[in-house]
Amino acid sequence: MGRDGNSETVAYIESFSLLISPSFRIGYIVLPEAFAEVCTAAKYLSDRTSAESSQALLAEFLDSDSFDSFVRRLNRRYRQRFDLLRTTAEETLRPYGKLSPAQFGCRVALELNAPVDDKTLCADLARDGILLQPLSTNCRGNTKMNGLIFGFGTSSEAEIRSGVKKIAEYCESHTCPPGSA
Repeated sequence: MGRDGNSETVAYIESFSLLISPSFRIGYIVLPEAFAEVCTAAKYLSDRTSAESSQALLAEFLDSDSFDSFVRRLNRRYRQRFDLLRTTAEETLRPYGKLSPAQFGCRVALELNAPVDDKTLCADLARDGILLQPLSTNCRGNTKMNGLIFGFGTSSEAEIRSGVKKIAEYCESHTCPPGSA
């Protein structure tokens, strides 16, 4: 459901790259039927098709008992990483923002309440090797949000801890926490 309450404006785009392997380049889109034809045409124009052998291999894996076991293992691993990110962010980033209550696969949003531009923050952190996505680039129309989208699926525990610490250091050096001025 979209922020506007209209499910006809929402598309879910995902890839099997995180689930299987970064080099496995097959994805999917769940979208309103009204957009199916134009998205199929865009896919055809952009790269024609995905390799049939990869699609067949994926279909066989999805139908197997091994897939269910594999997904349960990944879910446990991702839940541990999310819990670590949530705990670390709540302890370290509280003066600067709040994690959204919703988790989107292996991503979660931190809504910034500090006067820091999310695009600038992401660019500066990228120079330190921390790759985040600005929340503002995912808004359209009159919706304005300032924050960070964390992807934690492939990050180690050490990377999560050090990344959250660097985000807090950047916010500390570029802003005053709310209420401290």
